[in-house]
Amino acid sequence: MGLPAATVAELDSSTDGTVYKTHWFRSSYFQAFVLGLASFCCPGIWGAMANLGAGGLQSASTGNAATAVTFALMVFTCLLGSPLLGKFGPRICLILGTYGYAPYAAGLYCNSKFGTQWGVIFGAACCGLSAGIFWATEGTCIATYPEPERRGRAIALWFSINQLGSVLGGAVNLALNVKLNKIGGISVNTYAVFIAIQCLGPGVALLLSNPSQVQRKDGRKPLITTNKLGFFGELKATVSLWKRPTNWILGVLFFMTQWGSGSTGYYLATYFTVRSRALSSLCTALLSQSLIYALGAWSDNTRFSVRFRATTTAAVLMVGLGYSWIHFLVNQYDYSRREVAPVFDWSQGGIWFGAWFPVVAQSLFSQLLYNWLYWVVAFLATGEEQGRQVATMRSVESLSSTLTYGVSAAAIPHINLVGASLAIYISGIPAVIFAVLHVSRREEHGLNVLAATEETEQAEAIEEKGSVASLGFGLREGVQVAKRC
Repeated sequence: MGLPAATVAELDSSTDGTVYKTHWFRSSYFQAFVLGLASFCCPGIWGAMANLGAGGLQSASTGNAATAVTFALMVFTCLLGSPLLGKFGPRICLILGTYGYAPYAAGLYCNSKFGTQWGVIFGAACCGLSAGIFWATEGTCIATYPEPERRGRAIALWFSINQLGSVLGGAVNLALNVKLNKIGGISVNTYAVFIAIQCLGPGVALLLSNPSQVQRKDGRKPLITTNKLGFFGELKATVSLWKRPTNWILGVLFFMTQWGSGSTGYYLATYFTVRSRALSSLCTALLSQSLIYALGAWSDNTRFSVRFRATTTAAVLMVGLGYSWIHFLVNQYDYSRREVAPVFDWSQGGIWFGAWFPVVAQSLFSQLLYNWLYWVVAFLATGEEQGRQVATMRSVESLSSTLTYGVSAAAIPHINLVGASLAIYISGIPAVIFAVLHVSRREEHGLNVLAATEETEQAEAIEEKGSVASLGFGLREGVQVAKRC
């Protein structure tokens, strides 16, 4: 089942800018569509439940504890993504990754209908064992399959279809729960719809092409993890990436994008009626649809330098995310001081909107930042290392989600959790500045051209010499960048 190294890493020798004819089924855009559709059926629907707060359950602690179990397992299964990709190939790995999502929704259904607690934990464990493989596989494919000049739009296509799961899920949530203007769990019929959609995931994953079958307009084949190092050798190579400073700094950013989900979930489940939680799920997905593809188009706009595109995007996203956390903290401080916890419903108009808006803003800017980070990873990783890079970053995402949902399920004042979220955001500001500077330096030294060819050893050698220097750019280099942009 392994993919021959020579086949997967094979590149067309032509680099003269010729545009090659591709079959639609094997094109990079169709692969992004398949990845998005599989993501729609599985993590997209899972996200719709998460956007309800606590998985839609009446008890926030039960839902958050189950989610913490899922992500705790994913910390390790994500790291297995690169070795499994080399052994079995992306198609088989993507299929394997879809199997655990329906049991998770079934566990929530049983808890909501029968009060069964063990089913929630069992479903969460099944999801954690498979979802890590799914995450690592889809992340690697979306970073490596598209042509460099189409990567931003391909990533946007993948992620926007993923969010269609939240759109559909949010619409179903709202339709089935529109009359529930009180605190509590969502209708059990909602889970039945979710389970049916998630069962379609394995069939959709069968449509994915393996790297040797992909046809790109530049004539090249994607560089992806091979089996030449063996399973444990590939696992060792993946873990060894943590020796690099760039990996730790990227890890801070991926950690930051996932940390807020536990806070927003607890906030929604504690202070909002069921139908308001359903509306939040729908609105977040709809807003992200319109903005994510715009972000992809901007990222691919070659009329502006990579430095300018990276700088402006990072600035807008970080300012928006900072605003949302400050607003969030102010609201939570107010609510925690009241003797009786408030309950918000959309019938309250402006009062409800003031409480609800920071949740949507936080979710939206986190998703946009997360989407943009895959564009960054595609620049920073070279050749086969993109699969390993994605595996390590998805493991960090899982660790962040484990901690935030675990803390949310514990008896810790929520104001402390929101305060910690703001502190993590502040720690991410230097990291995002470094990412912008590092991506810009690589582009200006031609390292991204080397990364798109078989000359990865040369690119990696230059990368090793430059990564430590990038860490020392500091304020002086930041001022120079601002002047040039």
